[in-house]
Amino acid sequence: MSTALGQRIKRTSMPTVDAQARLQGLRELAPLLWPGGAAASGRRAMLVVPGMHRPRILVPASPSKASAAAVLRHGSALSATERAQRRALYWALRSGLGPWLFRGGRDLGTSAQSPFVKRLGDVLDRRVVASVGLTPPRANRKPVLHLLDHEGRTVAFVKVGINPLTCALVRREAAALARMAKADLRTVSVPEVLYAENWDGVEVLVLSPVPSWLGRMPRPDVLEAAMQEVAAAGGPDVGAAPAPNFAQLLRDRADNIATPTDPQDQKTLAVLRELADRLAHEPVAQALRTGTWHGDWTSWNCRQLGDTIALWDWERSDSGVPTGFDALHYRMQDRLGNREAKLVDIATACLDEAPMTLARWNLGDGDTASAAATMTAALYLLAIALRYVADDQRSAGGRGGDVGAWIIPALRTILDERTIGGSGT
Repeated sequence: MSTALGQRIKRTSMPTVDAQARLQGLRELAPLLWPGGAAASGRRAMLVVPGMHRPRILVPASPSKASAAAVLRHGSALSATERAQRRALYWALRSGLGPWLFRGGRDLGTSAQSPFVKRLGDVLDRRVVASVGLTPPRANRKPVLHLLDHEGRTVAFVKVGINPLTCALVRREAAALARMAKADLRTVSVPEVLYAENWDGVEVLVLSPVPSWLGRMPRPDVLEAAMQEVAAAGGPDVGAAPAPNFAQLLRDRADNIATPTDPQDQKTLAVLRELADRLAHEPVAQALRTGTWHGDWTSWNCRQLGDTIALWDWERSDSGVPTGFDALHYRMQDRLGNREAKLVDIATACLDEAPMTLARWNLGDGDTASAAATMTAALYLLAIALRYVADDQRSAGGRGGDVGAWIIPALRTILDERTIGGSGT
């Protein structure tokens, strides 16, 4: 790499464990997407960018227009420095220097001659190549392919379920997008399902491209309006009060989680069942309004385009949940992105700040609204804890996977040392 280019591309290495985990995920994926690997083509056909020291994305070595565009459009919520680095990578690849500057594809056994990608091209009736983002470990990690034509135009994005959990999530996303397509959404736009099928045990969902690289971070007022629109898109029960006791639904969900083999996880699940029982007996929990939520709305899977919020990653969407879950989740996930923040402080802040976070969600007046907001946050944290346990996030190494270390203490505090709605427990 030239000195000038090296100065423009910051080569700060990831922590060794993180980098190795991303590459291991790719090695596990390679036999599916590139059977036969480099031996099938005899050349380095895929490139790890910006390199093995800091693996972020796997791109085709050629055509250069496609590899450069894949890097430029990878990810969102970038800082000014990251955008500058991305631009430098773009021009390095666009110039055709990629095979000389970026290494690793041959070592990982990947080839551009992928039967899987060719089959996707046949479905779309286009010649396509694919890039794949390399992500940190988590239980629900799955391949997301960015399909581009040879001129670098984005054709589609493809979710691929490769095990029972991720296959179920891909099917859920397809169902959620079908529901949203029928809703009269005005401030939210969602991807269109172009194709969905199970290929030999692999769940495939092909989606129309959402041009996230053209948008910007949503304005708070537009974001909140979009969240409330999604909440109201769930059917005739939206806004009904009293609603089904969501805490009891969570208790039932906890009963349906298979007993973990690890003693620590067994204890965690038992405590979550106990907390669900206690929350279900709180009067305020029995009168919360319900609606639909996206299920994983974050600052990195939405963008404002004009007056509309483009929103993707619908695999966790559900209905019949207390209104306001998306607002709580968005705020908490931003804090989870700060690796220096203590997890238990993040959970406590979710509870403490709930009345402010949900101030415009029509939960009532005065103390009633405050109690409803706090209970909504408590149920949200319980729902997330059960999700993490069901997905076995602790064993997968996902951040926050050990919910017994942060969510359970925060919930115990709200129940043991405080009152919700004026009734102690």
